[in-house]
Amino acid sequence: MDTESCSTARDRMIGVAIKWTPGRPEVDSLGTIATDDRFGGVSLADQAAIEVALSVGDAVRVVCVGPANATVALRDALAVGAAEVVHVEASEQPSSQDVAALLARQFSGCRLVVCGDYSSDRGSGSVPAFLAANLSAAQALGLLQVDVHGDSLECLRRLDGGRREVVKVTPTAATPAVISVEGAVAKLRRAPLARTLAARDTLIESVPGGVHGEVHGDFSRYRPPTRVIAPPQGASALERVKSLTDSSTAKSRGELVTLSPADAAERIVTAMREWGYLKK
Repeated sequence: MDTESCSTARDRMIGVAIKWTPGRPEVDSLGTIATDDRFGGVSLADQAAIEVALSVGDAVRVVCVGPANATVALRDALAVGAAEVVHVEASEQPSSQDVAALLARQFSGCRLVVCGDYSSDRGSGSVPAFLAANLSAAQALGLLQVDVHGDSLECLRRLDGGRREVVKVTPTAATPAVISVEGAVAKLRRAPLARTLAARDTLIESVPGGVHGEVHGDFSRYRPPTRVIAPPQGASALERVKSLTDSSTAKSRGELVTLSPADAAERIVTAMREWGYLKK
């Protein structure tokens, strides 16, 4: 196959990102934690992502970032029809940003990447968005339905408040796209026995995780500091409840000041630093 044909085949490749999670952990009387790898696997959303990619009709490349046991899920992907599978070694649990950076290296040139919208463990659903940023690709996340119309996808996307949005995705090599699907979008097809047996002996490509991607900003969970608050005043329970819920006094509304816009903004920033919301 010449170089131009290889490039064309690569442009038609559909990528799928899956995450393998271990089985339910068990803790013995000594506090030792153990997991049974026989019960590990991928989420229903990841299975739906594989099925959606296979329904597009192009060659499917499935990539999993995880420990050595993750090859079990990749063999299952081969059995149902994936053309290529890649295991990216990661013994520890990397952050979502790092996972997206590692996946982006494997999906370079793919016109479409399909992900599940959650994993079976943490389920943050943030990897597809980070992956789209790394690939400079369009994104359509949280999809409830995906219909294939030639080279285009007509998708139904979940919005807040029970609303829905119809999105048309037309990925190309020049304008790739990343989509994430819920588990109810599609049911993964059953693998034929012949392919299942063949997948057992197939050599799985494994690449080192290498240096993780750049973390954009310093993100950490905020834990507000403990504050000492005076008890409510009142001889009876009703009076104490009124003192807690009364909004007519200046004390309940906080400090009242009259300042210029610039001084008011400075006062707000100073108060947020004192309360622990901003670093000093």
